[in-house]
Amino acid sequence: RGYAFALCFGFVALGVALRGGVTAWSPRAPLYWLALVLAILGQALAVHVFAALVAWSMLHVARARRSWRTTVTTLVWWHAVPALACATFYLGFLRVAAGVGGPREGVLVPLERAVAMATGLPPVAAGPTLVAGALGVLALGLWWLARRGSDLWILYAVGIAGSPAALWLLKPSDQYFERYFVVSAALWLVLAARLLGSLATRGRAAIACAAILAAFVIGNAVRVEQLLRDQRGHYRDALR
Repeated sequence: RGYAFALCFGFVALGVALRGGVTAWSPRAPLYWLALVLAILGQALAVHVFAALVAWSMLHVARARRSWRTTVTTLVWWHAVPALACATFYLGFLRVAAGVGGPREGVLVPLERAVAMATGLPPVAAGPTLVAGALGVLALGLWWLARRGSDLWILYAVGIAGSPAALWLLKPSDQYFERYFVVSAALWLVLAARLLGSLATRGRAAIACAAILAAFVIGNAVRVEQLLRDQRGHYRDALR
């Protein structure tokens, strides 16, 4: 359904923007435009990546203490094309697209399942406590980045929580699925990996990191095995 394309091209856009930062008239910007447009065409939820990059670039350029003209030129050069593409896509398609049916569970229950899937834990472990733990990891990661003087904290804050929350407030719905949190989950995993990478260099903490990684791999391996065995539910067999 395009989620893989959204993540693939979304991470390409992240890599292009973060490699060397954003500067006015950078020759890397067209690749950034292309990657973001392809990500959003793959799945509109990639807009969370775009929102995160806009927030990060604004802070990044502001910290560089450039003139206001250079600041505006830089931000427009990097973000005007993707913003125009997003607006065109929304007005020409998403605004009139009809939603499909499905269970109306609200936001919390699908979010609980999404956290369980992202961490490799079994679905029976899904619950508010697990969501609170994931938010705790997010808060710890943001604090760790800010303490180190990195401006990436705002990228993760907006991409994981800020942009999805804003979208829900702008267009509230009780029909959510765990796959709607795929961008947040991917960015959360990258942030969690950064924390584990830091802890792994601290003596005995490396043992705990290895145990966490082993549990993560085993938990996801079980899901992959089930997917390979049952596909998406033996639909072809049922049709036959």
